[in-house]
This record gives sequence, structure tokens and C-alpha cells, in this order.
Amino acid sequence: MQQISLQRYPDYVAVIDGRYGLSAALQAAKEALFNPDCQCAVVVRASPTLVASHAQAVAAFRATGKAIHAYARLQDDRFVQVGMGRTLLAEFNRESLLESVGSDFAQFLTIVPDVFPGLRQMEMRAHDYQNVQPHLDFGRIAPAGLLGGVTVTMAVKGGGTVVTPLQRDQLLRAWHEDLEQVTWQLRSGLTIDPAQDWAVADGDICLMRSSEWPESHLPTLHRSPARSQQGQAAERVVAVFLP
Repeated sequence: MQQISLQRYPDYVAVIDGRYGLSAALQAAKEALFNPDCQCAVVVRASPTLVASHAQAVAAFRATGKAIHAYARLQDDRFVQVGMGRTLLAEFNRESLLESVGSDFAQFLTIVPDVFPGLRQMEMRAHDYQNVQPHLDFGRIAPAGLLGGVTVTMAVKGGGTVVTPLQRDQLLRAWHEDLEQVTWQLRSGLTIDPAQDWAVADGDICLMRSSEWPESHLPTLHRSPARSQQGQAAERVVAVFLP
């Protein structure tokens, strides 16, 4: 499988250098999603702290025995960990958040809501459910200024999101009962060529259009990397902002 970098990437992916200014790079990636020829955008971080962030994430999972933790940014210096039914489990400032989730996830949770108002909850996952199958995401509410929802992901170990190109004839426009609107949907019997898969590197941020974007903009077909053991934080940890 090929890996996306500043030097090598497919023509349907916009790649932005975020090593020296992450907020500006995320803003540029957001703007790239308006380009109909761009099916997703990747911000390269080249982070040197991934090993330490992964170790902190593993420790957090082991302390609770859970494979998913959810965090939300409420205000500039107020962050919370939430459980089922949005119950409040813990509250953090920037310093204590850094100690809890590591510098990479703390930066992710701090900056993404600035660029995408409405995206406030980050799930830190060691469990990917059935996401190894290529799929489209959907969201009920588009962040301010966007034409549809966007999913934002970043892994610290185990590989980032895997994206694969879409052609118009692989999709149909149809009524989505849950969303109560017409959305992009995959045609039944669709086959995917693994040779066309491109993986996002650990530490880099992937922005993907969801299924309710207009007909002028194809969504992002993506999946999680294959894993040998679900829920094993030592193998892979990824953070996700859902649309």
C-alpha cells in the first residue's frame, strides 16, 4: 500500500504542509474540500512526539479497561471527558489535558474545533468496529461554512485512515431515511481495488467529505487499516472528530 507524503500522493488528495503552522494548514485543507476534484485533504505534521503520545493513550485505556475514550472542548481552556449519555467523567485545562492524552491528541483536540466550528467531540479509539470495510461517513449537521459534514482523523500508531478513489458511476444519489435528505450512497456490488489504496501516515491529519455533500462534490471512500486484534491499544490508536 502506498503512503501519502508531501512528495507522493494521488491526484484526488490535497496535501498540505502543516509542520510549521497547523492552524493555517488545517484552514487550507478545509478550503481544499471545496474543490470538486479533491476527494479528501491531508495535513502533514511529521510529529516527533508520537511514541510518547501513544504511550499515554495506552496508559489511559488500561486505567479504565475501555477501548474508546471521548473528549470534548467546551471553551478555550476547558476540556472534558464524557461517557455514555454525555455524562461528565473528568475536566481538564490545557496542561492537565496534555498529561492525560499526550501532546499530539491534545493539539488535535485544541485546534480542530477552531477551524471547524461544530466539531467539538474527539473519540480516541483502540477499537475500529467494522471500519476496515470501505465506507462513506454521514453527518446530520455541516460545520459552519461547509457544504456537508467532514470527518477528521489522526492516528499516533498503527497507520492513519486509508483512502481510495471514487468514480461517479460507483455512486448513486438516493433518499437517506435517517438523514431525511438525498445523499451519496455506494452502489451495491461495488468492488474496490486494493492497489489503489493510499494510507495516511501516523501523526498526519485526514479530512474527509461525508455523504451529504452536493452532487458537485464526491464524498471520501475510506477505511481503517486491517488489524490483527481489535481493541488492542498497543497495536493502533486513532482520534476521530465525526461530522
